Amino acid sequence: MLAIHLLTWFKGKFVGKDSYGNCYYTERFLIRSKDSKTPRRWVMFKGLAEGSKIPGEWHGWLHHTTEQTPLEKNNTVYKWQKPYSPNLTGTPHAYNPDSSHKKLDLDKTSFKHYTPWNPT
Repeated sequence: MLAIHLLTWFKGKFVGKDSYGNCYYTERFLIRSKDSKTPRRWVMFKGLAEGSKIPGEWHGWLHHTTEQTPLEKNNTVYKWQKPYSPNLTGTPHAYNPDSSHKKLDLDKTSFKHYTPWNPT
């Protein structure tokens, strides 16, 4: 954790901030090998570091898909786009459908509607 803060302090140039508070940086000087011509890009997460917290437009910039940051280009937000929601897998709030083994009581009749496939 300390290494990323030192890298950001010495070599980082602040590029922008998204609506979730994540800060994006690029290399100030290209000091790496001569073969690499693209500067590194990275994100400093606000709170828990989770990759799904990066909006799509910033994801494209981080992975060199686009050279313009979302702040430099006009981003249209469509009505079908949903706001970020964290990945709840493995938590008590995870989605479990009605037929899930976590919701069914295997000793009761609620499991009787299931019949396994028999290859005969």
